[in-house]
Amino acid sequence: MSGRVTSRIDCVGRRRVLALALGLAGIGLAACGSAEPEDGAEEGDVLAAGAWLAGDAEALRVALGALERLEGTAAAQGASELLERIGAADTCTSVLAHAARASDLSQALRCVDEAAIPPALQSLRGDASLVWSIPLTAERGPSLQGTARIAADGSFRATSSFDRTGAQASTGLARLLVPDERSAGPARLSDREALIHARLRPADGLDLAGGVAAGSQADQLFQLGSSLFTGVALSGTWEVTVYTPEPGMALPPMALGLELSLPDAARLAVDRFVADLEAAWPLRHEPARFRLARAAATESMDSESAGSEPVELEGACFFELRILPDFAPCWAIHRDLLAIGWNTTSLERALEPGRAAGEALDGVELALERWPRAEQVLGGDGQGYPWQRLSLEARAASGTVHLALSGLAEGRP
Repeated sequence: MSGRVTSRIDCVGRRRVLALALGLAGIGLAACGSAEPEDGAEEGDVLAAGAWLAGDAEALRVALGALERLEGTAAAQGASELLERIGAADTCTSVLAHAARASDLSQALRCVDEAAIPPALQSLRGDASLVWSIPLTAERGPSLQGTARIAADGSFRATSSFDRTGAQASTGLARLLVPDERSAGPARLSDREALIHARLRPADGLDLAGGVAAGSQADQLFQLGSSLFTGVALSGTWEVTVYTPEPGMALPPMALGLELSLPDAARLAVDRFVADLEAAWPLRHEPARFRLARAAATESMDSESAGSEPVELEGACFFELRILPDFAPCWAIHRDLLAIGWNTTSLERALEPGRAAGEALDGVELALERWPRAEQVLGGDGQGYPWQRLSLEARAASGTVHLALSGLAEGRP
């Protein structure tokens, strides 16, 4: 029992870092590559190689002040150090950093006159608060370029773009994070009381098995080489939700949604997958029934499912699989959707009424206003966050990936 409590607290302790990591994902893509800067300044409208950051010092102070509120994290400590470095508003009005790697920008940050900011950066910046240019490859080539607009209360919107064709090829499960030019479309799982809600259509399709080495522990345990995970029966869109936990839970409810291109083939693939698991391990699944709420059927599924009564779905669960806290996976198929829950409660939450019909989700949303209560339920301190909501939108067009990261400050309507 003590081990379970300890793991619960450790998990909660990492949530604040997780919020920051996901929230800054739009800028964090810069870490995928580096380049050595050339000697000398830029020529004309061409920047010297390397990573660049520049802009308004006061806007940066506001952003760093927000990060300082993530007490007990490396982000808060780093923010405090940078605030000391750039000093007061009357002595520092503009900042500039140039380094070989994006990870070294914080060390290179210094106060400058605005005239010292390279013209190419100023042109890219426009009327934005901050601007950056981060190389995606070791050689001179495409960069992740973007700007951020930061309000006095800490609310912000940062946009970035990069040429996917010239960037380093994504490998493993990272391929699932590069968006296709087709939208992922409306959410299929409920967002009611969701802490995290993510949905994306990967550019390279949904081959879950491709990201796991054949014969690895994960492959052997979960039979990831099954036709269910090779993309044969999948349409290419995945969706993940994490919900607010209830008292007594060791982990928050979680669900995965996979859209199907061949529903009948998918049903056969699921049956084969379950049979393979039961042949390899001492497991037995049990039939289960789930209710798809009318509103969820109308808004999150399709119009043919609408009606005065909830839709009854046939599914199954592995109730005796006790390898992780509260882990008793359940699944059900409704038309072209395979919904999988961490346990019965998880799947039931995913099938509740959700967001408005037709509202697309291409990226990830973090409802940080719900996180303190969730942390308290799981044994944490439940301290607040500087933003009540973070959202990262990822879209692609004409070979270019566009990212938009937004943060809504605490207290804003």
